[in-house]
Amino acid sequence: MSDRLAREGRLGYAGCFGCGIDNPHGLQLPMFPDGDGVRARWTAPAHLGGWPGVLHGGISATVLDEVMAWVPYSRTGRPTVTGELRVKYRRSVPVGVPLELDAWATDEPSGRRWRVAGRILLPDGKLGCEATGLYLEVEPPSD
Repeated sequence: MSDRLAREGRLGYAGCFGCGIDNPHGLQLPMFPDGDGVRARWTAPAHLGGWPGVLHGGISATVLDEVMAWVPYSRTGRPTVTGELRVKYRRSVPVGVPLELDAWATDEPSGRRWRVAGRILLPDGKLGCEATGLYLEVEPPSD
């Protein structure tokens, strides 16, 4: 986690595609710890659309994966990698409007394995898409 992210109370790695504030080509998701989970409020830019006005489904999956992967880190300080990810698309997710993202552990970790769930809520509070996944703790990278 970068010093700037830590000062802002945000989760992330500065160069990451999903959350990196120093990655001009990334999503720059502003994620924060929230109780036992992680939350973010994010507006998808139009260039991430698939159909006009609709967020590309692969980006929806990426956003969920990113928020979900930080749940174990927010509780242990150890990074994780994705072991599996299952996404259910419920409604079209629009671009250009604020979206609410949240993720949480669905049960206690088993060794280094975490079961996590997440969702994207639309501005009207309806469910856009949801996901479940398995995340595996890994050794932190050495500097």
